Amino acid sequence: MSGLQFIADWFSHHIPLWQELLGRYAHQPNVHMLEIGSWEGRSACWLLQNILTHETSSLTCIDTFHMEEHIQKATSHVTGVPIPVDFDMRQRFDQNIACVGGQDRTVVIPGVSADIVRTLPKEYYDCIYIDGDHCAKQVLCDAVLCWHVLKKNGLLIFDDYRLKLSPKELDHPQMAIDAFMDVYKGHYELVHKEWQVVLRKIT
Repeated sequence: MSGLQFIADWFSHHIPLWQELLGRYAHQPNVHMLEIGSWEGRSACWLLQNILTHETSSLTCIDTFHMEEHIQKATSHVTGVPIPVDFDMRQRFDQNIACVGGQDRTVVIPGVSADIVRTLPKEYYDCIYIDGDHCAKQVLCDAVLCWHVLKKNGLLIFDDYRLKLSPKELDHPQMAIDAFMDVYKGHYELVHKEWQVVLRKIT
């Protein structure tokens, strides 16, 4: 869509998977999704344009919108895209959401996910996308907290399962995702496991 602006694209290659996974929610009323880590809003815009189109559906976005952590990710992940010094990520996010007409269906909560998710309503979200802080400790924290606000039969999507930005294993999302799957075995169905890992909550 004309007017959308993005520095990098780490999402578009996941669209075929998301179309398959989320197609049953498309254009339906009262569908609610949560995204941890929104960056410029590329995945959020896709959801608002293709899935959460009904006026009663919504997307909740949690992000610190602090440039330091995102600059590290952008300059070391995939493309090494440089970020302008004066880049205002929150402004870019808001502009993109407005461009797709999603303001009324988007709830933006700036801050740290570990503090915010525990305040959200229990078993409310049909799908949760975890793509925030990529260190293992934070990914595990996000997963455990998100499990309580995810509906039964809802989908939990982890990004960057195989991402390794550091030689330290504790900095890798994979360690946390594997640990979560081990501890919660029997409470989910494994739907997909490649660069993204997708679990369906069954209990």
